This record gives sequence, C-alpha cells and structure tokens, in this order.
Amino acid sequence: MRQLCIIAFEFSPFPGGIASYASSMAKEAASYRRVTVIAPRYGGEADAGAERVLAHHKLTLRGTVAALRRIHRLERDAVLHAADIRAGMIGLCARLLMGRRYVVMAHGSDVSKFGKWSFSKLGAYATYRLADRVFSNSEHTKEIYERNFVSCAHCVAAPLGVGSEWFSAPSGAFENDALASLPDEAEVICTVGRLEPRKGHLLAIEAIADYQRRNPARRIIYVVGGQAIDEEYEARIKREAVERGVDARLVGRISGEDLKRLYRRAAMQLLCAVSMPGKVEGFGLVLLEGAAQGCPSVATRAGGIGEVVLDGESGILVERPVPSDIADAMARLGALKAGTDVARKCVDHARSFSWAETARRTYLE
Repeated sequence: MRQLCIIAFEFSPFPGGIASYASSMAKEAASYRRVTVIAPRYGGEADAGAERVLAHHKLTLRGTVAALRRIHRLERDAVLHAADIRAGMIGLCARLLMGRRYVVMAHGSDVSKFGKWSFSKLGAYATYRLADRVFSNSEHTKEIYERNFVSCAHCVAAPLGVGSEWFSAPSGAFENDALASLPDEAEVICTVGRLEPRKGHLLAIEAIADYQRRNPARRIIYVVGGQAIDEEYEARIKREAVERGVDARLVGRISGEDLKRLYRRAAMQLLCAVSMPGKVEGFGLVLLEGAAQGCPSVATRAGGIGEVVLDGESGILVERPVPSDIADAMARLGALKAGTDVARKCVDHARSFSWAETARRTYLE
C-alpha cells in the first residue's frame, strides 16, 4: 500500500475550507493509502492524529525544516499532497533537496493573487512548475490557474465534497444562546463562513433591507455565523445593519450540530460573494453543507459558485452583485419553495458531491 503524506496549513479542528478539505481527504484516502499528515499546532487533544509541526497559515523556517525532517523518513515512493500553496512550497523544497514527488491543490485565492509577476509569484510558479500535477477545487479555479501559470503542471478539476455527517438530522435544541432565542415566527436568513469582505455581508444587508421593505409584515432576522477575521469589518457589518434597519445577529463560530440546526431553521442561505483583487470564492463549500440539510441558497454567480448551486433547483443564482437583483432572487426562491419540494432537491444535489469522488480523482486517476 503506497504511502501518502498530506501537508496542510489548515487542519481539523480549525473550521476553514482548506482544513475541511485536508481532513476529509486524509480520511477518505486511508482506505487505500497509508496516510501521514503534517499540519499546524493548535494545542490540546485535537493535536492527535497528525504531525503537528507547522504554524497556522505561516510558512516559517522552523516549520519547513521540521516538515522536511518528517518527509525524509517517509518511504522513497511516497507521494506528497500539498493542500494549499504554502504546503506546495514545502513540496518544492522536498523535490529539490530529496527528489520527492508532490501534487498540489489550488484554491481560488491561491492562484488569483498571482496575476502579475512578483517575487512571490516566482515561488508559486516554481511550485506549480515542478509539481507532478495540480488539482483545482473548481473549473473556475482551473481557468485562473491556466491563465496565471502558463507552462506549469497540468491541472485537473477535482471539486470538493460534502461529508456524510452533514446529511444526518441534528437532535435537541440550539446550544448557542443567540440562536436559541430566535423567535418562532421570524423568517431567518443566514450567511455562514468567516467574516471577510469577499463574502459580501454588506451587500447582503442592503439586499435584506430591500427584501424587508417589500415584505413589511414579516419579521426577518439575518444570522451571520462564522469567525471574525477583521474586527473593523465586523464592526462595519453591525453599523450597516443598524443604519438600514436590519435585525442582524452575529453569532460567531458555532458547533457543527448548531450549523445543521441553523440550516434547517433558515428560509435560505445568502452568499453575496464578490470577486476582489487576489480574492475569489473558488467553490463555496458552505452552500453544499446547507443543501445537505435541505437549505436552499441565493448566491451571486461569483468565482466557482455557479458550479455548486443548481440554479432553479437547489437555489437561485444572481448574475449581478446588485441589492435589488438579490432581493428579486430572494422573492423568486420563495415562489419556488411554494411550488416544489426544494429541500429534497437540495439534498439530492448535495449528494452528487462527495469527498470519496474528490479523493478518487486525486489519488486513483
């Protein structure tokens, strides 16, 4: 059984998309590979099950040397799988110093920030150039990679999956006090993910304000679940909500079971993603996780989102990031839900994406 080493600068228990990717791929590959994981230190019992020698999101000399020492102990024919561009640079070092083979996963923001030549792009170019193969999380990300990294390793799209645990019904009531206090009569609209500008929270608030004006008799509550990356941006979200009269509840990072409860409670998930310089929503994993619980989405057609939402079935795609267009789509989703079993279609669509298929494309083709 050939050995596989996954290198990631995010890993469980961190809730990010790369962490979900790396953790899920390690789990799936374990059935046909002997898997070693090199990952960041987070402290506590969660450090079990991986070689915790890296710093979270930081490529340091100390972490690189520690990772290379562990790679040196692997079998000669072991394959290194870099889960992001930082990990890819460790793979590059292993290639140059030890002759090791490696593959790299390219995420949307990994490749979109290298549109122009710079010292950092030279490092990324060398990383992708000497890789055996590059995988992307969507066809959209693949297009960016092929445009920005001409003559580098061949890229194959291997869309992300959704774990089987997301399809099970949660038991009991909300653990989070703010979610537990949501009034029964309220129409809940949620956005899940880290609080950063490319997620479009400010645009979402404008759209919800428009939607509320069209439906004055409804009590609409906007629930934002996710870790705040920038305190100033978090404060802007709160100010914008107050100024526009939107009842917004920023509940922070919540448990997996509470996420399921929120998706089941919400009328829709709203992702008003916007493409920014060096930042793009390469896939939109939260849209699949919500769909697995029967929650439809209204989302802007930014980045790879159009490959995740089945327009008119599991949600509505909005062509322009304009508040009135988004409010129109929210109204259309309400009409769609009244005429068809959208929740079932959401679940069926989510089942068409699996980590097993992502792993098969990556390790077996």
